[in-house]
Amino acid sequence: MCIRFQNSCCWIGFVFVCGEMSIYAAQLEKQLYKEDQFYSNALRIVEQKTGVKRLHIVFIVFALFASYFILAYGAAITCSFLGFIYPAYKSVIAIETPETRDDTQWLTYWVVYSSFMFFEIFFDAFLSIFPFYYILKMMFLGWCMAPIPLNGSVVVYSKCIRPFVLQHQNKVDHALSKALDAASEMKHEAETAISESVYSKEVMEQLASAVQNGAEKDKNT
Repeated sequence: MCIRFQNSCCWIGFVFVCGEMSIYAAQLEKQLYKEDQFYSNALRIVEQKTGVKRLHIVFIVFALFASYFILAYGAAITCSFLGFIYPAYKSVIAIETPETRDDTQWLTYWVVYSSFMFFEIFFDAFLSIFPFYYILKMMFLGWCMAPIPLNGSVVVYSKCIRPFVLQHQNKVDHALSKALDAASEMKHEAETAISESVYSKEVMEQLASAVQNGAEKDKNT
């Protein structure tokens, strides 16, 4: 009984809200067709060219501006969700399944995403001044993870990243080998210095103990 009553109240409220909105929409449409307003000529031309009613044109423009401001203020969160959280979830699912094709797909995506984020570190301050940068970024990331054979990850990897890495692979491996050797040498030197420091401390403690024992013997004699 209570559930039916709640449902009835919800429907009554919904009908009431829709009725109020239709009243406001009718008033707005009447206002839009007044020819003595500054926007009358522009709306009339757009209506004649497109065949779309003025009320619908205003709603479309409002929706575009609202979407832009939502994306502008929530762009970082939206890009993080689209570019990292969702692919991370899909990558975990791919790892847990026996099929290897989706593993390659998301591994390729992460290579492209990491390269994109690396370059964005240097150009983010410049690119962020463009009003539609985050929208284009989300479109690019969406293209990279699209479930199609030639998505953005495949195109960017095969056309840009793969040829560059294969061309400079020997140089990169040589540089990494030198870096690892330098790190290993620094570790060995640090361990030697620490051991020598400990040994020197023990020697100094032994000398101090011997001097103190000698002084005590001389005092007793």
